[in-house]
Amino acid sequence: MANRLNKVTREFNVGISTIVEFLGKKGYTINSDPNTKIPDDMYQLLVDEFNSEKKAVKESKNVDL
Repeated sequence: MANRLNKVTREFNVGISTIVEFLGKKGYTINSDPNTKIPDDMYQLLVDEFNSEKKAVKESKNVDL
């Protein structure tokens, strides 16, 4: 199941350029168009790298002011 780049950026709370740059360092070339589909293998790399940001966003939503 491929995810779109704009969905992945919101999920991990990082910018498109950050994801494009990270995947480029891992040997992948992707378009920076927000509608670009991210294959499962690339998505798994993003999960491994940016999961802490995802957890931080989730925890911040649970904080009750």
